Amino acid sequence: MQTPQAILALMYPYAYEPTTIRGSIKVPSGDVVLDTFYYNIFADKLLFYFNGNGVTEPPESVFRYIQSTINVNILMFMYRKNGQHPTESRMKQDAINVYWYAKKHFNIPTNLYLYGQSLGGGICLGLAEYLTENKISITGVILESTFTSMTQTVQDLKKPYLLSFFDYMLDYPIASLLYYMDHEYNSKQKLEKMSGFKLLVFGCEKDVLTPVYQSTELYKCYRGPKEICIIDCGHGECCGYEVWFNRMVDFIT
Repeated sequence: MQTPQAILALMYPYAYEPTTIRGSIKVPSGDVVLDTFYYNIFADKLLFYFNGNGVTEPPESVFRYIQSTINVNILMFMYRKNGQHPTESRMKQDAINVYWYAKKHFNIPTNLYLYGQSLGGGICLGLAEYLTENKISITGVILESTFTSMTQTVQDLKKPYLLSFFDYMLDYPIASLLYYMDHEYNSKQKLEKMSGFKLLVFGCEKDVLTPVYQSTELYKCYRGPKEICIIDCGHGECCGYEVWFNRMVDFIT
């Protein structure tokens, strides 16, 4: 039996086509947060994506492909000081502001999914913590190569694969990680306190920035429904693999 959305799509195919909305949102400080919203009025799900620090363009083509497969809205935003020295509290506030902006101006479906990649996982869990405290429902959280904490990551970088890490930094110039020592981003601590949503964790076997064991620790510490997928790739490379796409579709469908 076809869903009402599918019937409407057949009746009004052009209205069913997703709309790409790009704009900027002023936050209380007067600064601007850039956002991209792939919006479909018939979608019954929203995927809110948080990119890693220094990523200038989220994998839009990949997520557009997901959107064509699943009936889902996709919201991305570039937090202030991206690629420079964003603070944990400021990024969390940016995420909260963008959420309420979308809530005010668009119809956010009840099925809300949060996706955090690398440092974006810390922001993702910061918003999840805020929404949970305010009794706002979250359907699922997806974490890709997310740090357990910055303290642990800085300690890991002192290990023998430090040279490989610097090779990575040369390939992908990102602001110095030294400032991370001033910002805890304790994802494990946040995750341990929550249980009201399903969790999907992606880890990368060849990750020299966030060792795969950190992804495993995040998976183990969560008390709610959960699953984990370890992919034989490097940091930030999950979306290039078919297994990633299939797990994403299964998780969100």
